[in-house]
Amino acid sequence: MARLEDQQVEELHDQLLRWGIAYDPLRDDLLDHLCCMVEYEMNQGQTFSEAVQEALVKFDIYQIQETQEITLHLLTQKQRIMKKVAAITGIIASALAIGGVLFKMMHWPGAEVMLVLGVSLLSVVVLPLMGLIEFKQSNVLRSQYTALIGYISGATLFLGTLFRIMHWPGSSVLIVSGFVVLTFIFIPLYTVKSYQNTDNKMLAIARSAIIISAIAILWGLFP
Repeated sequence: MARLEDQQVEELHDQLLRWGIAYDPLRDDLLDHLCCMVEYEMNQGQTFSEAVQEALVKFDIYQIQETQEITLHLLTQKQRIMKKVAAITGIIASALAIGGVLFKMMHWPGAEVMLVLGVSLLSVVVLPLMGLIEFKQSNVLRSQYTALIGYISGATLFLGTLFRIMHWPGSSVLIVSGFVVLTFIFIPLYTVKSYQNTDNKMLAIARSAIIISAIAILWGLFP
């Protein structure tokens, strides 16, 4: 039974690129399908070149390109909706959280409701959604996980702060967990990424130092 060599698979991959199939998941699926077709033709006694020509004739490239355009349009539309939801929800949640803090300082009624709604939306909806958006926009695995870790630790800190303000049990666990992840996982990853991607290495280090100092100050505020 004929099996394609790695170089032959690369040739088929390059052919799909020449056709303009730029969306990775669709191209990977088509490549698997194209490889199977070529291997089938080779098992019928044809050479690799003949099998490729035979397989390409059976491919409806115009239909494939149209499918790619529709897929990319739907994905772009979905991302726009996600960004819009994150932005609107973020503004509302921030306003509720800030208002809740102000109401609590002034001892006005409704402070607890505003705080719970605002911080809950930020922690459970806004930050995870922003992390997901950034995860999908980046093609670098380390950048994807750095963003996710940062948003998750931020959401944990928000929840811990809410629990501390409302005097609910478990606040210390949430705050410590958020600080540990932020300090010992996110900051090192963020520092390496910034250091590698900027010409001003000192500025990259300074950014990380500022974040660490902010963490230290916040840590000191919680006995």
